[in-house]
Amino acid sequence: MRFCFITIGTAGDVHPFIGVGLALRRRGHEVVVITNPYFSERIERVGLKFHPLGTEDGYRALVTSPHLVHRSRGPLFVLRNLVIPAIDPTVQALNHLNRTFKPDVVFAHHIVLAAPHACEKLGIPCATGVLAPLFWLSRQEPVLYKHLPIEHVPRWMDSTLRKVMRPIARWAIDRPINRAKRASGLPGVRNIVYTEARGLTPRRLVLGLWSPHYRPPLSDDPETGRICGFSWFDRANVVHKPDESDLDRWLNDGKPPIIFTLGTSVVHHGQDLFEIAAQASSRLGRRALLLTGSRETAARAWPTGIHALAYAPFSRVLAAGALTVHHAGAGTMAQAMRAGKPSVIVPFANDEFDNAARAKRIGVAVTVPRHKLTVKLMCETLDSALTDVQLRARSALLGAKLVTEDGAEIAATELESLPLRRGR
Repeated sequence: MRFCFITIGTAGDVHPFIGVGLALRRRGHEVVVITNPYFSERIERVGLKFHPLGTEDGYRALVTSPHLVHRSRGPLFVLRNLVIPAIDPTVQALNHLNRTFKPDVVFAHHIVLAAPHACEKLGIPCATGVLAPLFWLSRQEPVLYKHLPIEHVPRWMDSTLRKVMRPIARWAIDRPINRAKRASGLPGVRNIVYTEARGLTPRRLVLGLWSPHYRPPLSDDPETGRICGFSWFDRANVVHKPDESDLDRWLNDGKPPIIFTLGTSVVHHGQDLFEIAAQASSRLGRRALLLTGSRETAARAWPTGIHALAYAPFSRVLAAGALTVHHAGAGTMAQAMRAGKPSVIVPFANDEFDNAARAKRIGVAVTVPRHKLTVKLMCETLDSALTDVQLRARSALLGAKLVTEDGAEIAATELESLPLRRGR
């Protein structure tokens, strides 16, 4: 069979789709991934085909813009600079590949809003991948809003917020998206925020790429939804660099370090966290590994016991740490939980607040508000997390469960069966 995957966003949005693509390739299928050229090398290195969507310059401009993590403008910035600009190129790419590659199934990130209706016009079965449970908007759990980060929202307040937000979303989100869709020859959709991640328009298979141990099935989940588990992939799958053996020696040369990372997008906007991290770790007498996302920052003179790198694969380093400090991006969160170590979470934007609240509810993380972060607070939080026996035990138990899961294989099985389901 031939599968066409399409995803937009950062590595946390792309890597899970590569993981599912590799599962299908191991079964003898052909897979082409439509995404930004920034990710072309790592896709082609593992034997998947690549088709471009957007430009590398556009990707870099997106992830380095301060608007990406702005408290009020962030979501609309992503909408206007990532989601809407991808609509017409998605239609063009699918039309082209329908002629040249002839896919049997399309698997699209739920924010690739043109894919379902474009596939319907082309007669290709389409499934949707959702990376964070927030987007299924179950009424059985509160939605944590960035502007109202209350972890235990009363049911009446949650219900009221949903009622208020729906017409606002129709005005601010549906209108510009539907204008772009109609300009590309696709129909408009009402209540896009609610319908797209739930596979309602048109009705389609929806795969939740997270573990049921992180967020189990609920009775009001999408009727066509299936929670598969996390799909694992990072650049450790691509190439092993000679200098990584030096990192292994450092990791094993002393007490497990505290690991600090801000993923692949937020890292451009939180460089001050690494200075706080170095000072706090030094005060506690703990070693620390800083994954700074910047060669310039990594090359600075850091205190004794502080090791800084621009990047290291999470699958290789997080399990060697004592705990991980991160922002709760979906991909980083998954890898941190799989490592079996506690997390200290400093959420910055978008679904990170909800991801952080979930990790805290299941007892594997503590959270620190970004706007309150100081060296003193970081010291206190790290010391508390490092000495919390129950936090460590719950984290280890969850990590042991996640190591045995392979959401990519389950998703691959679901996608293989899609043409037969459609025929029925």
